[in-house]
Amino acid sequence: MHNLVELTDRHVLVTGASSGIGRQCAIVCAGLGATVSLFGRDDARLEATRSMMDEPGRHRCFSVDITDGDRTQQAVEDALQHGGRFGGFIHSAGVQHSKPLSAITRQDFSDLFAVNVIAAFDLLRLVCSKKRRAEGLSCVLVASVRAHAGEAGIVTYSASKGALVAGARSAAAELARYGVRVNTVSPGYVASEMASEFSVELPAEALERLRQAHPLGLGSPQDVAGLCAFLLSPAARWVTGADYPIDGGYLSAR
Repeated sequence: MHNLVELTDRHVLVTGASSGIGRQCAIVCAGLGATVSLFGRDDARLEATRSMMDEPGRHRCFSVDITDGDRTQQAVEDALQHGGRFGGFIHSAGVQHSKPLSAITRQDFSDLFAVNVIAAFDLLRLVCSKKRRAEGLSCVLVASVRAHAGEAGIVTYSASKGALVAGARSAAAELARYGVRVNTVSPGYVASEMASEFSVELPAEALERLRQAHPLGLGSPQDVAGLCAFLLSPAARWVTGADYPIDGGYLSAR
């Protein structure tokens, strides 16, 4: 049972690796022995992440807009050539904004779903193909507690994360025959860059209520990365089609 949570000789693809949860996932996976392909839109920030990882030379950065299907497929092929078949996939890339329902446009839905949902399942399709997957491939899609608990002003975001959770369950059922596992994690409010940008839109009293709504306090990217790494590891070999709230007690306290 020793070292069940380890990723030695695994090739892991992480999206959103330039900051926040994605950055920390890349760092943790590297520390557990994985070779990591880092996907993001900003070369400099991806390289900054790589410099924080164990054995930086083992990993490679891929600057790519994952809403561009052709470019994404090429980046996946390039990553495959670099690190070999994929043993893990973490989709942490995501966008968020706050608007009342009365102000939401079709474009708002398109923008969020393009990254949070469509790109997630497009990448899942690519990574899980027969020629690219390694034995025991495990995939983790980062959703949100907003897939389970509503809040005014974030209809588009909640809808996208709910779609991610529901779609992952069906993908898990379909891919289990190949030994591929698919799970989601649903973080509460995490002190990440994206969350900080979002919190600027909130009044001070609303932000304080948000803090108080998490009995264990607000989370960190490290908290979520640890759960993602567990789900990629042999310790979770019998886990698929599940969603894991990681929210400091937020949902249970509602």
